Amino acid sequence: MICQCESCDLRTLFYSSIGIEDVDKYCASRREVNLSAGEDLIKQGDVIKDFIYLKEGLVKL
Repeated sequence: MICQCESCDLRTLFYSSIGIEDVDKYCASRREVNLSAGEDLIKQGDVIKDFIYLKEGLVKL
């Protein structure tokens, strides 16, 4: 499932405090990753350099 920023219901919520030009920049640089059950998204101690948004599924912390 590929998300299109233009039709994303959460776009307004996440980007309500910045200009549309900045929203377009963030959306243009996004990447979508599909993981299988049990596969690690991040591990303890990993440095997170990006914003991570879970669009669908469950996460075990």
